[in-house]
Amino acid sequence: MVLTRVNDQSKGAVERVLILAPSGRDAELAAQILAQAAIRASVCADVAHLIDSYKKGAGAAILTEEALTTPVVRQLGEALATQLPWSDFPLLIFTSKAASTHDNRRALERFTDLGNVTALERPLHPLTMVSAVRAALRARRRQYHMRAAFEQREREIRQRDEFLAMLGHELRNPLGAIQNAAHLALKLAPSVAALERPLSLIHRQVRNLTQLVDDLLEVARVTSGKIALKKQP
Repeated sequence: MVLTRVNDQSKGAVERVLILAPSGRDAELAAQILAQAAIRASVCADVAHLIDSYKKGAGAAILTEEALTTPVVRQLGEALATQLPWSDFPLLIFTSKAASTHDNRRALERFTDLGNVTALERPLHPLTMVSAVRAALRARRRQYHMRAAFEQREREIRQRDEFLAMLGHELRNPLGAIQNAAHLALKLAPSVAALERPLSLIHRQVRNLTQLVDDLLEVARVTSGKIALKKQP
């Protein structure tokens, strides 16, 4: 998967903003404005550099419309398409001042496959850019908090399944002994009418409990991946 989990050593990378603006001084100026606002920024030479940096961890990306050629949009879209369910990487796209609403709509349609896109029309006030970047980084931090909650939930489910599997194995031994004892008692005391009914009841209920334990163990094997289900009509 493209978006890898960020370890403790690279947590700071999640707070940085990637910049792809190959024309003029847009990248340099954007990096300077973000630095003044105490926001880390990394200027990327091309889309390959951007995607590689994104894989290592980033909070958001700034791109100019000129940088988003059709091949670049395709490559970036392919990378973003493999995000984990908790992730929705934010992209801030600096667009040119459009002549009409129709032109604005057409420009946005080009970036539909990129997902979480915010279009900012130039010329852009520095305060507007910093505010948009801070909002994107705040949303990104919430995504990572969501990831942590998902991972905690997965650990809890895994611990539950391990406990159920252990419980199932522990229950099988006494149930087997009880069932064997009841079966043996029925054979040894066939003439004792008073024992036949309760012993038969014990034997039947132990058999039901054993089936439930077996089902519990089957569920544990499926959830742990030891058994693959093949569904068919």
